[in-house]
Amino acid sequence: MEELIQKNVAERLNSEEVKLEIRRRIEEGCKKLFDDVDLQLEKEKEAALTAGRLKEEQARKEREEVDRMLEENRRRVEEGQGREALKLIQRQKEEAPPMKKLE
Repeated sequence: MEELIQKNVAERLNSEEVKLEIRRRIEEGCKKLFDDVDLQLEKEKEAALTAGRLKEEQARKEREEVDRMLEENRRRVEEGQGREALKLIQRQKEEAPPMKKLE
């Protein structure tokens, strides 16, 4: 009886229908595996692009902040130079001898 069962199982496993089913399942498994890998790569690519955009945006904001600071410093320097120039002119006026009026 056992031999008969083994023979029956062996015949079924060797049948063309079973071979085709095995081949189909292998192909489906391979396709699913490749699809999963493609999906994962696409997710990683999108994550890398998003990280790159965020990094660029942060760098742009930092450049803008530096530009604002430089402009503010330039304005302060100009104001300081203007005040110093006015002080110098005032000092020169105070130190200069009085001018005679022309008649």
